[in-house]
Amino acid sequence: MPVGLLSSLSGFLKLTSNKDIDSPVSKLHHNFTTLTLLCFCLLLSASSLIGDPIQCTFNDHPLMKEDMIKTYCWLHTTFTLPRHYKGAGQIYPGIGATTSNGEFVYHAYYQWVPFVLFLQAIMFYAPYWLWKMWEGGVVDSASTDLAAPVMNKEELKGKIEMLGDYLQASLGQHNKYAMKYLGYEALNLVVTISNICVMDAFLGGKFISYGTKVFSFAQMEDEDRIDPMIMLFPRMTKCTFRAVGPSGTTEKLDSLCILPHNILNEKAYLFLWVWLWILLVAGSFSVLWRCLVFFVPFMRINLLRNYTHGLNNNETKALSTYLSVGDYFLFYLLHKNVSRLAFTDLVRDVAGRISSRDSESLEMGDKVRRDSKKYHRMNSPRPTPSGGLWT
Repeated sequence: MPVGLLSSLSGFLKLTSNKDIDSPVSKLHHNFTTLTLLCFCLLLSASSLIGDPIQCTFNDHPLMKEDMIKTYCWLHTTFTLPRHYKGAGQIYPGIGATTSNGEFVYHAYYQWVPFVLFLQAIMFYAPYWLWKMWEGGVVDSASTDLAAPVMNKEELKGKIEMLGDYLQASLGQHNKYAMKYLGYEALNLVVTISNICVMDAFLGGKFISYGTKVFSFAQMEDEDRIDPMIMLFPRMTKCTFRAVGPSGTTEKLDSLCILPHNILNEKAYLFLWVWLWILLVAGSFSVLWRCLVFFVPFMRINLLRNYTHGLNNNETKALSTYLSVGDYFLFYLLHKNVSRLAFTDLVRDVAGRISSRDSESLEMGDKVRRDSKKYHRMNSPRPTPSGGLWT
């Protein structure tokens, strides 16, 4: 049943498209990161179902039961005492005598970890879902049957001519298409930054510096060392339980609780800390690179030449003159989904069409200028032999 459920879920989400419609960095967002978060969500959820998420000490009290204490402490959170994180004779970091005027750090996140991870997975997949809607299957319909490395020449020529007709007729009309993709990559970057902020708020403002503290922990002196994993994900905490005594008075009882799942939480969030910072750097460079390519014309043409087997100077000049940002971006997506030979023929076909259109335009312009001169010559006043003008 779980396997069937996962198969249905993956089929519903359709995490990958049949066509390559985005960059490798974008795939890290909607493929790897989404699947990683879902795996952590399932792992931590399963561990809660298989074993006890919390185990607490049981005091011999006539009105108390072990299950009651565990349930109460799980629902009403546990706490640690920062003044007992280090010191001689401590039982465990953060565990010691409770006083009314001491500082308490409450830990309630462990109840919500699987839900937050699932919501984060949705956040990382959402931009790709939007881009698939905006893209509208343009690349899929344009590159149909051109991806095969071996194809009949006549068949290939016919399909390239059909696609060339469309590209010639739609020159300059794909700029909005390209800007949507730029917005998609920028949205991926925003989602990464948002997730770092969400995790930091969720973990009490300690996530941003979590990895740095963990990696510097081994280099610290023994007397100054406090394991940052234990501080953020304590394995032993305290819980205050109030019960009614035999005489009807309220009794305040402290219980020690073990949180075994924090062993998994600390490793999962350390991996996510490293990965999100890598993703933030990669996403920033990706957006910067996309802006340079979109707004610096000679970079677009040089990249287009690299995608083909080689264009001559006339073809390059024609493409650099008439291809807009949107046209280049459509070519960029097509080269990722068709064979290099077919893509080269397609680019040369479009360049030839542009050159032919230029030649026809020049010939038409020359003809109009010749006819205009002939007309003015025929209708201009001519001088008479006596120095007057012909009427």
